[in-house]
Amino acid sequence: MASIKRKHLLLGCSQARVLSLAAAGLVVFVPFVAPQSVRAASVAAVVAQNKVITGVVTDPDGEPIIGASITDLNQLGVGTITDATGHFKLNVPAGTTIQVSFVGFTAQVFKVKEGTSTYNVTLREDQQSLNEVVVVGYGVQKKANLTGSVASINAEALANRP
Repeated sequence: MASIKRKHLLLGCSQARVLSLAAAGLVVFVPFVAPQSVRAASVAAVVAQNKVITGVVTDPDGEPIIGASITDLNQLGVGTITDATGHFKLNVPAGTTIQVSFVGFTAQVFKVKEGTSTYNVTLREDQQSLNEVVVVGYGVQKKANLTGSVASINAEALANRP
């Protein structure tokens, strides 16, 4: 009984004293946090629902695409990029929709199937979107997002300069 009573007291103070301290702003109540074992079981259940998918992203010639974006369209902020060999690894739930994209290529969308964990994706070149890309310093911007002055020059103009 003493251990149960202690849970209702704050350092030996009565409940009325605790309430008066709380009203004065001198005591802050912290919500109950589940024990570690309960939280670990919940996390384990969520992880068990997910599966790791792997794969490689290539261009039509079979060359790996480095830095292609792989995103889960059903979960905001879940995604990865391909490594130097075009490989990727992503932990997602079965049945989710994945989008693979890279500048200058048409994005591919596929659904993660139960029982399939390896996906090899070939992106097709998109000439139209490549014309809408402007190289800026060390980065790349779409023409629609670019503000300021931009000048274009082609090889013919360079050859004809005095």
